[in-house]
Amino acid sequence: MAVATALWWLYFENAAAPAGQALARLPDRDRVRPAINAYGLAHFPLIAGIIYLALGIELVLEHLAHHPSQHPAGAPLDWTSTAALFGGPVVYLIGRGLLLRFTVGHTPRAQSSRPASCSHCFPSRGARPPSALSA
Repeated sequence: MAVATALWWLYFENAAAPAGQALARLPDRDRVRPAINAYGLAHFPLIAGIIYLALGIELVLEHLAHHPSQHPAGAPLDWTSTAALFGGPVVYLIGRGLLLRFTVGHTPRAQSSRPASCSHCFPSRGARPPSALSA
């Protein structure tokens, strides 16, 4: 629930309003191309990121249900679960950056580095136990 709230907040509070305001300031004839790019192209990674994250959560819950914990940290997740769990927010943040780039004209530097910081959560070798992902 916390992840859903964070994604909602990132989009509706920090991206949709500035994007809509930037498009509203443009003359009608100049508004078409940025609107198509923003609400067509940029929304594909936003939606794909949400779906990918949901898949990751489902895989983690399935893993926890089928692999009873013998170790305090739990059984390690496979690469698919970890990639979906962390890849979803990365794809979502890329889509959010595209939305802002197409409408506002730029993506703030701090927001441009967020997908890279999320990608550092990927394990470099092996897999992580589910309890390590919740920390």
